[in-house]
Amino acid sequence: MMNWKQEFETFGKNQDLILLQEAYQNKLFNTTASTFKDYRWDMGISMYYVQDNDAATGTMIGSKVSPQEVVVKHSPDGEAVVHTPKAMTFAKYPIEGRADELLVISVHGINITKYGPFKRHMDQAAEQIENHSGPILFAGDFNTRTKARTAYLMKMIEKYGFKTVEFKNGHQRMRWKFTNNYLDHGFVRGLKVNSAYVAGEATGSDHKPMFIEMAVE
Repeated sequence: MMNWKQEFETFGKNQDLILLQEAYQNKLFNTTASTFKDYRWDMGISMYYVQDNDAATGTMIGSKVSPQEVVVKHSPDGEAVVHTPKAMTFAKYPIEGRADELLVISVHGINITKYGPFKRHMDQAAEQIENHSGPILFAGDFNTRTKARTAYLMKMIEKYGFKTVEFKNGHQRMRWKFTNNYLDHGFVRGLKVNSAYVAGEATGSDHKPMFIEMAVE
């Protein structure tokens, strides 16, 4: 995408957390990320592109604060044809003045598969959520391209006490072209959302960046 570097630097500037679903560690990405001084980047690698010097791709979290713990989970199933897994990156961050931690989950849901692999992938997130008592941000490209996938995710969100982030122009999020279902979502627990919007004017990626301003409750 022609405008990716400019938009990444502009949209990412001064953000406390940056969640990426398809980070791609080629020369362009690495040199751009290196301009974010004092940021920590944690990546869940899903695969390597052999034809591009084994550049890694996967989910990533950039943060101004170093995490206390980082966990990467690969989907139990692979994508159709290429058989590569998707990765979820989990990072826990200290909260000033509190004993509990903020759990941040950057997700890229398994895509071209049947319902079962999607369910198993989301269940990996549920395992981490069950064992965390502090606030949580759970966001990214869930690939909820069918009604069944969306229903399973929303049932899971309700079960664990999350609130759906309501973006003021949420209609500009990425949709699945065959069903018109939204693919990108944000969910919070123990966090107050002060504002949320989609950068609908962005052209640096096929998915539009989503911005959320939050505070710990």
